[in-house]
Amino acid sequence: MSLREAIRLPITLLTLAVLATAGCSGHPTAAPSAAAGPIVGDDCPDLAEGGTQVRFTDAQGAKLAGVVFGQGKTGVVLSHMSDADVCGLLPYARIFANRGYQVLVYFFHGYGLSGDAGGTSLDGDVVAAAGYLRAHGAGTIALIGASMGATASVAAATELQPAPAVVISLSAPQAYRGADAIDAVKQLTVPVVYVAGTGDGTFADDARALYDATPATTKRTLLLVPTTAHGVPLIGAPGSRVFDAIDDALRQQAPAQG
Repeated sequence: MSLREAIRLPITLLTLAVLATAGCSGHPTAAPSAAAGPIVGDDCPDLAEGGTQVRFTDAQGAKLAGVVFGQGKTGVVLSHMSDADVCGLLPYARIFANRGYQVLVYFFHGYGLSGDAGGTSLDGDVVAAAGYLRAHGAGTIALIGASMGATASVAAATELQPAPAVVISLSAPQAYRGADAIDAVKQLTVPVVYVAGTGDGTFADDARALYDATPATTKRTLLLVPTTAHGVPLIGAPGSRVFDAIDDALRQQAPAQG
């Protein structure tokens, strides 16, 4: 089974969960975008439906593409894996939007519909995504990333001003393509949750190393689960151990605000 196939396995169940909870919270998702042409989520249009297609620019001028769900004053940036598209993250964007969050799922520079620019960095893309949400009414930001996106999110957490309320790392390598999480966490002052599967190669060791390098004065959590799942598939459906840990971290550190 390919990684993309593994990522797509939970989507059907998550879609059913989204449909079952849609409209129950009183927090509608954003109106459909009028943008013509290719859309973020064109491989899974049913999951992108109801989101607003957006474009924004990072500090180096790269034009990034994403889709936003929800209209809350607490924003959640969801950052994807290196060898996966945004489809695996869209079910979670819809779930959290229905719980009152404004959620942005986007492509890193050079991926999908996002362009590239000299000097552009992965962590810079996360900073730009958070900036987009702040410019559109989100006063509080939470960062959630998977694999490459987790490393970038951890690094970006030390760069954002104001700092994010919480960062959640799913299967992050210590460093990836210039994003240096192991160095960044030494200066990390915001709550952080490190998650990895014990059967997922060296990623459990990476999670331990990141946790150990984080100052003891910083609220830090290490969650190692007995699975080979990596990144997005690690999350599971609502009610799973990892999903509930993410949900609890958001509720405690970055509660939804209408």
